[in-house]
Amino acid sequence: MSINEFTLHFTNIQGLSSNYNYVELHLNQHNPAIFACNETQVSDVDAFSINGYSLVSMSILKKGLAIYIRSDIAYSTIPSFHNSNPMFQYMCLKICAGTQQLFLIFVYISPSISYQDHVVCLEDLSERMNSLIVAFPKSEIILAGDFNAHNMSWLKFSSGDTEKGLELEFFASNFNLTQLVSEPTRIPHADNQNRNLLDLFLTTCPEKYNVVVLAPLGSSDHCVVTASFQCSNPSVDTPPPKRTIWQYKNAKWDELNHFLKSFDWSICFRHKNVDTAANIITNTILLGMKLFIPSSKKKVSKKKEYQRLV
Repeated sequence: MSINEFTLHFTNIQGLSSNYNYVELHLNQHNPAIFACNETQVSDVDAFSINGYSLVSMSILKKGLAIYIRSDIAYSTIPSFHNSNPMFQYMCLKICAGTQQLFLIFVYISPSISYQDHVVCLEDLSERMNSLIVAFPKSEIILAGDFNAHNMSWLKFSSGDTEKGLELEFFASNFNLTQLVSEPTRIPHADNQNRNLLDLFLTTCPEKYNVVVLAPLGSSDHCVVTASFQCSNPSVDTPPPKRTIWQYKNAKWDELNHFLKSFDWSICFRHKNVDTAANIITNTILLGMKLFIPSSKKKVSKKKEYQRLV
């Protein structure tokens, strides 16, 4: 089933049990492709399933993440990416939206985390994201969630500047991530509290998104952030892609052998996820072929392509 628009909604729910009815109503009204929430504060998230959605979760005392995925969305989890540290948690989904493949990393960073632990968190995220980029170089990466960061020059609604906020901006810049939320997302319950922009949406493809901030759900004081884009779906009239013809007789075999021998293949086997390891191996071999084996492109007629597919 093809989809015309991909929609991601996320929030800090501050208790899934007490706000479950509001979450269910929100999903029934808005029907987002993905709804993600942190601070679920429940030990058995599966008890809060919702019709029409799959549920991926991580239960942690007084914390916890939950991601609802609509039944028509093709996705897979990346278990090797998940982290359940009480101070910082994240989960990763590989999602197919139309013809586009993207990775959603849903994040929660505690406001009480120390600067040293915050650095450890970003270093760990960096290592895992580098592995994704090597394995899937053309895919979009999204980071979304409650980052509890304060950085007045980068996040307009901040309570001052902190080392953690400055470090997060440097991390985002290093991965070419653009932050698109431009309104406060935490609404104070008392007059002496400030509105803050804590729930962020960072992407490597900022130009295609429409980001809107909605009212909080139930008793939560965090707004719901929504991000959407129009999907491009494959058309039956779209001509098949050209095939690559490798000219093996003119290959530079010595250079290719040196390239393959000098690559650190151990990186392929640091992941528990077989698909990730296989993609790293495949992309490395293809890179070597492109560098040292001449090639050309050949058109394939629609008739031949159809016969090949059936």
